[in-house]
Order: sequence, then C-alpha cells, then structure tokens
Amino acid sequence: MSTASYVPPTKGTSTKDFKETIAAAPRAKILKDAFLRFRYADGFSFARAMGFQVVLTVIPGMIFVVALTVRLGEGRMQSLLRESATTLAPGPASEIFLRALEQGSSAGRANLIAIVAGGLAALISGVGGMSQLQRGANRIYGMLGDRPTLRRYGLATALTLSAGLLLSSAFLLIVLGSNLVGGLQGDVAGVWAWARWPIGVTTLTLGLAGLFKVAPNRRQPVFSWLTLGGGVAVVGWLLVSIALSLYLNASTAFGETYGPLAGFIGVMLWAMLSSVAIFYGLAVAAQVESERAGITSPTSEASEEVST
Repeated sequence: MSTASYVPPTKGTSTKDFKETIAAAPRAKILKDAFLRFRYADGFSFARAMGFQVVLTVIPGMIFVVALTVRLGEGRMQSLLRESATTLAPGPASEIFLRALEQGSSAGRANLIAIVAGGLAALISGVGGMSQLQRGANRIYGMLGDRPTLRRYGLATALTLSAGLLLSSAFLLIVLGSNLVGGLQGDVAGVWAWARWPIGVTTLTLGLAGLFKVAPNRRQPVFSWLTLGGGVAVVGWLLVSIALSLYLNASTAFGETYGPLAGFIGVMLWAMLSSVAIFYGLAVAAQVESERAGITSPTSEASEEVST
C-alpha cells in the first residue's frame, strides 16, 4: 500500500515549464523529497521483486544468445561474451555468467532446447519484471489501482520486447563496447573507446525515460520532464555497479563466506540495488511533477499522521 502523495496529471507541460519548475525548487530538496516518496511508496519492496526478475531474465537470456550464436555459427559473439563475462557483474558474480555461457554452448538437440527454453524463460521473467515496474510506478505516483491484468501483462510484454531490448543493448554497449570493434585501430579505436560511454549513457537515459513515460497508469508529461529522473537512475546504476564491483573484487571474505553461493548472491545484490536506482529515478520524475502541481509534500496526510 502506498502512502506517497497523489500526483495529479498536469496540463500544458512543456520543456520551458520543466526548466522553470527545476529553477524554482532546489535540486537538493527534490532529491530528498524523491527519496521520501520512494520510501513511502514501498519502493524497496518493489525493487527487491524487480531485481529478482532481472536475475531470472539475464541468466537465461545469456543462454539464449549464446545458443543462438552457436546455431548461426557466429563465433565472434561467443568469444566476446566469454572474454567479457567477468565484467558483466561484479566479482564472484561472473561465475554465474560463465556457467550460463557453458549451458548455451551445447550442440545438436541440446542447442535447440537451450534456444527455446532460454528464450521463453527470459521473456516470461522480463514480463514479470516489467509488471513489477508498472505496479511500483503507480504507487510512487500515489495511485493504489493498477491496470487490468490483461492490459498490464500485455503492456509488460511490449515493453520487454522494445525498451527491455534497447536497455540491454545500451548496457552491452557500455560493458562490451571496447571489444565490439576489435578491427578498429589507431585514433579511431581511441575515439570509440571514449565515445561508447556518452552514447551508451544517453541511450540508457532515453530508454529509462521512455519506460517512465509508459509504466504509470496515468497521463504523463512531455518527454523532457522525465529525462532528469532517467539520468538520476543511470547515474545511480553506474555508482552501484562501480562500488559493488570494487567491494566484491577487493573482499576475499565475500567468497569465503558464501562459498558456491557467492556468484548468485553477487548477482542478486547487484540487480536489487540497480532496481532501487531505477525506482528512485522514477520518484525524482514524480516529485518534479508534484512540485509543478503545487503538492510539495511527498507523503500523504495519512502517512504524515502516522509518522508524527
């Protein structure tokens, strides 16, 4: 149940209105109130649920991709994924991806099974994750109702096959970008090594803003109003990935404590914290619109009474 304040749809919003709203409300206040909105909307619970679905999507998704490249005889993609598996997730988590690569590299009848089973598992889990995103988005905007079941899962399927693939491609561009163009040399290779970062980050920001545009069951403002939240989500995801990678790679106690489960725990932790960053970015977008509507408090009257 959400106790975040309701954000009524605003009319006549434009990029100019967005700039005026940001200028009138201090950014530090917006970020602080957005965290309160996220917390009162039970954002951590939705982030845990979506993080679990992310793990169930990524691992069979890798099996599907590798099995498909084996079927098509595309050896370069297989080698790229193998060489870069350790950078797809922090520390011991890479072991999970290496095992997924082994599963996808099977041949013959097992290859067809890997393609079908991996594809279906990734799609079903992705749809579940997008459904959680919709429900969490509604609570962040202070709405207790959701779309009807068929509409919600139909939209979740469309988002998985569109925005989900776009975000995955942008993620791979950042992580594997330096290896994707191995034929480049000299200054061109140097330019690409730096250019992939702004291209990937911009694509991630626009992709998340697109999700924020569609996920809540309400009329959203123009696209520019959602880019700040998308940018905050991307920055949060990068900080989470870098910090967690440094910790897990530097901490030998992590692997010793969890043993064979270290890889799975690492992937789960990374996915959950990344989901927190996404929902917090959505809360930032909601709070900006709330400021424009004159509702400066991120919590409803009921939550304020409980807190006092």
